[in-house]
Amino acid sequence: MGKLEFEGIVINGIGKHSELFVPGRLLLPQAPTDWPETLHPGSLNVRVVSYPAVWRERGLAASVKVLDTGVFPPAFLILREQFGNNQLLPTPSKPSRGIGQVWRAALFANDHRMDCWVLRRIDSGLRDVVELIADCAIRNRMNLEATRDWPATIAVYGAWRGAG
Repeated sequence: MGKLEFEGIVINGIGKHSELFVPGRLLLPQAPTDWPETLHPGSLNVRVVSYPAVWRERGLAASVKVLDTGVFPPAFLILREQFGNNQLLPTPSKPSRGIGQVWRAALFANDHRMDCWVLRRIDSGLRDVVELIADCAIRNRMNLEATRDWPATIAVYGAWRGAG
């Protein structure tokens, strides 16, 4: 299994992710067995300030939107209609828009490590922000007060398509 490491800063989001219902394992037959039964509402946002070296070596754009291309496939997908309140609707030119991509991940911040998941919906407007989700409030678990920006590293696990 490969790993991508993004360096970034924990930032406050705009609060819209808490309105998105992310289904747990019992509602997702395609989910791996370690996917939580319930997910905490909302996400922890990390603004990327440095992309993995392999990103640059492959000549990829400095944007997390590259993940939408499938070059680093997710562990599994959540279909658009499996979410509750998913406002990212497909269009004729973007039929995959709103499908959730999920990777196993670990967050390192404030001298803590926490296993979590990266959730990125295809064609999200987020270009330099990675959203992390878990079965608990990540910010609280890692003692990351909202009044300051926290340096963070995100390890995202998977494998490059056509690795070599």
